[in-house]
Amino acid sequence: MKLAKSSKLKQGFEHQLPAYLKAQQLKHGYYVVVLYFNKELERVEKVFEEIQSKQGALQGQVIIVDATRKKPSASNL
Repeated sequence: MKLAKSSKLKQGFEHQLPAYLKAQQLKHGYYVVVLYFNKELERVEKVFEEIQSKQGALQGQVIIVDATRKKPSASNL
């Protein structure tokens, strides 16, 4: 799991996740990215597009958690 603003976002997916998968003898993993600001989404998308174009296919599934503010309350919908 990484914050979207992390300078090691790409490194974590390319190096950390594969190391964890290998250590646990797993074939697939999840990489969770937490967004606190809408402007971070564009950067995150760019990072993973770059990785995908380099690797061909992503080695794990990316899950983006939207932790941005100003969402309507579920009780008010």
